[in-house]
Amino acid sequence: VRLFDILAAKLIAGVKVRIVISNPGYPDYSNIGDIRSEVVQPLFNRVKLQTGSATDANRAMRQNLQLAPLRVSDQPLWLNRVKYRLHTKVVLVDDRAFYVGSRNLYPDTTQDHGFIIEDATAAGQLKTTFLEIEWHYSKEAAIYDYENSSLDAPQVT
Repeated sequence: VRLFDILAAKLIAGVKVRIVISNPGYPDYSNIGDIRSEVVQPLFNRVKLQTGSATDANRAMRQNLQLAPLRVSDQPLWLNRVKYRLHTKVVLVDDRAFYVGSRNLYPDTTQDHGFIIEDATAAGQLKTTFLEIEWHYSKEAAIYDYENSSLDAPQVT
């Protein structure tokens, strides 16, 4: 909830936020069954709580959010029809620092590791050689994309 509250505050403040998640859907790799009910709706609820308005919450998400399931090529699946998977968690902040590790956002008992790297050059390399390429493919399946005005982002209530 704390992370969603922080993301909500940033979206409301006009900060551009991009989220690419492992492909949802059981019984595959992801623990998320449905991106709309388990990511979009809870995030919307936190934005709405802070703005006090469904209209303002929808506007903040449409104007400042990019959200998509992972893609690594022009095709939506590997050639053997398996969904793309990525366990690594990466958070890039202000193109100057990033976290890379395995910590999930839900409580569990697994031992997770990660690193925070505060190096603008390394952050730039991560952005250009990984994150921009990841978004290039993932945006084809985007739920939200503030750069694509023709995308029919959901109207959440």
